[in-house]
Amino acid sequence: MHKKFIKRLQNCNSVIIASVIAAGLLPMLSGCSINLESAVASQLTKMNFITQKTENESPLSERRIDTKVALLLPLNAAGHAAIVAKEMKQAAEMALFESNYSGFHMLVKDTKGTAESAAAA
Repeated sequence: MHKKFIKRLQNCNSVIIASVIAAGLLPMLSGCSINLESAVASQLTKMNFITQKTENESPLSERRIDTKVALLLPLNAAGHAAIVAKEMKQAAEMALFESNYSGFHMLVKDTKGTAESAAAA
């Protein structure tokens, strides 16, 4: 049974990798606890791309930097992976829409549930 589990886990590597990447991005994209614009502004301030905001200005008003993120998901994989991938894509799109941050661009790439397709994406 242990060998079957290991073999099955090896076959699901790309699904797991995509899920971990997406799960890591979702908290950043969600509007529940983090304001995307504030989070981006905070990181840019730490990296000295922008200065601290004054009272009546947006944190990103001095310099608008576009942010691009690729979301690797097994959209055409077999089984439940494709269903979960579609739901994760929709959740990321909803969070992006709700954040109303125009400088953030998300590109969704299909890994097809294989390591080769994930590497190509």
